[in-house]
Amino acid sequence: MTASKNGQAIAEARIDECLRDTSGTINLVGLDLNGLDLKTVPESLNNLTSLTRLYLSRNRLTALPEWLSDLTRLTRLYLDDNRLTAVPESLGNLPALAELGLYGNQLTAVPESLKHLDMDGMQKQVGRSSES
Repeated sequence: MTASKNGQAIAEARIDECLRDTSGTINLVGLDLNGLDLKTVPESLNNLTSLTRLYLSRNRLTALPEWLSDLTRLTRLYLDDNRLTAVPESLGNLPALAELGLYGNQLTAVPESLKHLDMDGMQKQVGRSSES
């Protein structure tokens, strides 16, 4: 295992460990996972139903899980500077989502269901990475 892969595995294991709760209820409202070199969104996040702010910028995400749309209290979701080429249409089903950061990805389009959101000029950035 390379140092990079080892670091990612350690980060994901620590995230899972930190989110494990014997009571089964976690009332976390904000989570900052920026810059952890994650390639996937940790599945342990899918139980964080109280989450309102999720920061996943500056990672190596190439896709987003469909279950992300089950986090119905999310008001802010930041995915800037990843390797995303598409965003699930299902994110448009998040009733409270008001801000979506997508700058610096490799998107060719933003789903119609998300175009009403405050995306910090994202419509102008579709198809351009932050390195352009």
